[in-house]
Amino acid sequence: MVKFITSGIFRRGMTLAFALCMALAGHIQAREFTLVLDPGHGGKDVGAPGKLTNEKTVVLDVGRRVKKIIEKEHPEVKVLMTRDSDVFVPLKGRAAIANKADADLFISIHCDAVGDKKRAQTVAGSTVYVLGPTKSDANLEVVKRENAVIELEDGYLETYKDIEALTAEQLIMLELNQNLSGSVDFAQMASDELHGTAGRASRGNKSVMPCGFYVLVYTKMPSVLVELDFICNPSVEKFLHSDSGKDKCARALANAFSTYYKATGSKNSAISGGTADRSTDDAHGRKTSGKRKSSKK
Repeated sequence: MVKFITSGIFRRGMTLAFALCMALAGHIQAREFTLVLDPGHGGKDVGAPGKLTNEKTVVLDVGRRVKKIIEKEHPEVKVLMTRDSDVFVPLKGRAAIANKADADLFISIHCDAVGDKKRAQTVAGSTVYVLGPTKSDANLEVVKRENAVIELEDGYLETYKDIEALTAEQLIMLELNQNLSGSVDFAQMASDELHGTAGRASRGNKSVMPCGFYVLVYTKMPSVLVELDFICNPSVEKFLHSDSGKDKCARALANAFSTYYKATGSKNSAISGGTADRSTDDAHGRKTSGKRKSSKK
């Protein structure tokens, strides 16, 4: 009798434990994918100025349009914005929003510019950056311009002292912790879409580049910084200022997200193990297998 009762209790306990595990597994698998869109600059920080508009205005409008498209086409995805109005958000605060939300992907949206007045009339093309050591003088100028935003923050020297002295090796370690392959995969998808869908000039094999942007240093998930095009170029600015141009840029980024999401982050991918068989060269010229599990554990 004792044996019978004991085995019966054991069987019922095992059944309940199995049911609980299945319920928990279903909850984990069904966990929503979170995307954070980061329209750069804002408020007292206008970003790169143009004659018709400015960077902060263009990227906020594009960000809103990307959010609207994705929420319509992927209602199961949670889309957050670091700012949805003309306000100033510190760089570290932008990353904190994404980290707190346990985001799966972070897209910081910007417009490019150059200081040389003659070159500004003709320079064009989109670039998508991932975290990494800055390798060229041109990219260093972009990094300096975007990172200079911190000077508008009170106490910025103390706030950012921990990354001012980061070495190239330390940046690479941060890349690995952030999921470099995920960042590079999405960066290439976004670059391809900006060229093909939005008609932005191709910059050859330099359309995806590593750079030390502060806003990417602090994020803990696959992250990119997108420079839509050069707002300092009058003809490009007309495009970026137009509804048609903003729609095309938004559609390009939404398309890139959809491709990335279906490959790595959808519910079906989570249930099947979340692997995507992709092979690509990363921003440092290394070959990545691309076989990876969904970023959500």
